[in-house]
Amino acid sequence: MRSSRFRHIALVVMLVAGSGPLPGCERHTATDSDCLAIVHRLVELELTESGFRDPIVRDRWQHEISSKVSSDLGHCRGRRVPDDLAACLNRARTQEEITHGCLR
Repeated sequence: MRSSRFRHIALVVMLVAGSGPLPGCERHTATDSDCLAIVHRLVELELTESGFRDPIVRDRWQHEISSKVSSDLGHCRGRRVPDDLAACLNRARTQEEITHGCLR
């Protein structure tokens, strides 16, 4: 079960890497902070959907997954992301809202 979550998050990081700019959207180049924010929000939503609410478990998962996908973050850095990425990530209530709303 853990490996499928890691694969899902790695897939999303790859989607960020492959997302191109949309006309009319204000975008900027993704920083390490942007990429990590995406991963952290995805992990947070996954834990919430799975019923994990313990802050210690959440912190441990954030650290573990961040270290596992750190090599994939190179695919994200430098890609174009919306200027309102942080606000969009905060508004997102599902992983799909991130992949289909914040990263398009």
